[in-house]
Amino acid sequence: MGPRAPALGPPMIFPIGDTPNPRRFTAWVNLGLIALNVLVYLLLSLPLSLQAVDPADPATRELLAALAARNPGVDPALLLVSLDRWDVFVQAHAFVATRPTLGALFGSMFLHSGVAHLAGNMLFLWIYGDNIEHRLGRAGYLFFWLAAGVVATGGQVLLNGLTDVPMIGASGAISGVLGAYFLLFPRNRVRLLVALFPIYVNVLLVPARLVLGAYLVLDNLLPV
Repeated sequence: MGPRAPALGPPMIFPIGDTPNPRRFTAWVNLGLIALNVLVYLLLSLPLSLQAVDPADPATRELLAALAARNPGVDPALLLVSLDRWDVFVQAHAFVATRPTLGALFGSMFLHSGVAHLAGNMLFLWIYGDNIEHRLGRAGYLFFWLAAGVVATGGQVLLNGLTDVPMIGASGAISGVLGAYFLLFPRNRVRLLVALFPIYVNVLLVPARLVLGAYLVLDNLLPV
């Protein structure tokens, strides 16, 4: 028998940078948003996700009741062992359409369900946010980021209706940043890492509108 061909890993395509970028400009607001999201995850989300729930806690019982309503026929004991304190915190403090609050509306933008959720969002924010901050100004960018998150949450409520499922993450605000980048920087290009291990690894420069258009279709339109 001859030598076996090397096993190919799954193809990977993701952005690692863009060009051109603002010269002699530090996007402090964008960096601050990234730092705040990471700190919330490290100091709140991660520790709570490692702690078991208290079955006697009223917030735990409330979450179990909501889960039982969404999953009829499932043994509540199985639901209980799948929970941690982060789940309880999210149910109590994240934005829920049936009991909206202003604090939850803005606070939910800084809550993420895991490392992959956080890393993906922060990567996109790091790549595209500095250009938008440079164009809109620091105060304008912060206002736009928060407003985009609010509008995205409203759109989610319109699509899903008044449910008791919590909504968390900065994806809505970041989608607004990507939309602004698409409109304001039509000639920019994005560095894409394209890899099919172990036979091919390369970085390609691709028009930003092509990358963002594909993201819009794959990550927003198709799920809808």
